[in-house]
Amino acid sequence: RQERDHAGWIGELLAARGQRVEVQTKSDRYWRSVVPSITDLATGAAVGAHAERMRLERIEAIAADAWAPPDIRAVFAKILPQERFHARAFASLATPEAMVRTANAHALGRAALGLVS
Repeated sequence: RQERDHAGWIGELLAARGQRVEVQTKSDRYWRSVVPSITDLATGAAVGAHAERMRLERIEAIAADAWAPPDIRAVFAKILPQERFHARAFASLATPEAMVRTANAHALGRAALGLVS
């Protein structure tokens, strides 16, 4: 439900700027690299923790960007606490070992998205 709310809020920002909101089929660029590393609950939670942390970094940056328009910052500030909760929830179910075991797959997924650091 929260993810649908987030998508709706982002859609409203786009529509307010005259952008057409297009719902595309789910991209599997990230997940194609990551899903094979899931072998149990802990690695599944670790994959979720990595993905949520990745999203959270971008949401935090946008919410704190003084150059971003106020309405954009406000929407991302509204999303931020919910995404922080998601990141904590997944991390609490993952073991440190599972985080390490899935880190390479997460790095490959980030690279597939062009998020190489």
